[in-house]
Amino acid sequence: MSQTNYAVVQARIASLCRELQRPLPRLLAVTKGRAAADIAQLAALGQREFGENFLSELHAKADQLAHLAIDWVFIGVLQSNKIKHIVRLCCEIQTLASFKHARYVDRYASDFGKSPYPVYLAVNISAEPQKQGIAPAQVEYLAARIAAECQHLALQGIMAIPPAKYCDADYRTSLPLPYRRLQALKQNCGNGKLSLGMSADLRLALLAATDTVRIGRSLFV
Repeated sequence: MSQTNYAVVQARIASLCRELQRPLPRLLAVTKGRAAADIAQLAALGQREFGENFLSELHAKADQLAHLAIDWVFIGVLQSNKIKHIVRLCCEIQTLASFKHARYVDRYASDFGKSPYPVYLAVNISAEPQKQGIAPAQVEYLAARIAAECQHLALQGIMAIPPAKYCDADYRTSLPLPYRRLQALKQNCGNGKLSLGMSADLRLALLAATDTVRIGRSLFV
């Protein structure tokens, strides 16, 4: 990782936003598998929010970097027996995919004095068997139930990872169906926000009016 990588990513986002006439999104640095020293370098450059996929990595890095002003965001698959520790360490969870887990997060957000606790629903937009997340048809129901029964949660919107075949290089003039569906789905989910877009589909995500982009590889190559 170098200062140049970070500057290039920021410049690319800014350039695309100008081209597409979109506001700058929030940048979430994805640091799965990255060393604590790499994260510290990014933090020194001004990056504050970091996304982690695994509790074991998260715990170790949070301990090593406790002296830094870092906000940890969980973007991995949730497991019931790990939610308490994730809520304690993180300021946000982007991968909520069941009401059962919503109740756990709600309880621990209250216990740790983190109410209202920001969460996103993970949506498996193309029903890919290897990916977690709820079906698009479940979004409105689950969002309504969380709003009614989980007083310590602040439902922000939707997080999704569309199929890898959709990339900026192949879609210059049109927005693929999964992105259009997500753009519509977010309207009925909490605060109507969207966490979408990685290095390969950044332009598509911005075209779909994402609020958060999750970038990992481009920050560290």
